[in-house]
Amino acid sequence: MNRLKKRRSKPIKHSAVALLNAILMLTLISVVLVGVTHSYQQQQQSYRYLLNHYQAKTLYELTLASQSKTDLKGIKATTGESKILRKQHQIKVTLKNGYQKQFEIKNITGKNKNSI
Repeated sequence: MNRLKKRRSKPIKHSAVALLNAILMLTLISVVLVGVTHSYQQQQQSYRYLLNHYQAKTLYELTLASQSKTDLKGIKATTGESKILRKQHQIKVTLKNGYQKQFEIKNITGKNKNSI
């Protein structure tokens, strides 16, 4: 009778250990996946910021170059539009995705128009 109890308790102990090992492995995998996802999201956010910055800077430079050749209020492009704010001596750039940035108007030498 005593032997019978020992035989039955061993499979229960082994299955409990196996269940705990499975839970531990799933927890470990979940932690790794959360870490990788967070890293990917940060990288994507950095890429988006740089893309917006360079698109806005390009539109600003195009507006500045066009403004030096002819008197205009701004330009429209496939990525967005720019407006020249003469009173503030700034060019306001608005991208199609909603990103906005304002740049000071500088002449060819790189000095502010206010300081000339």
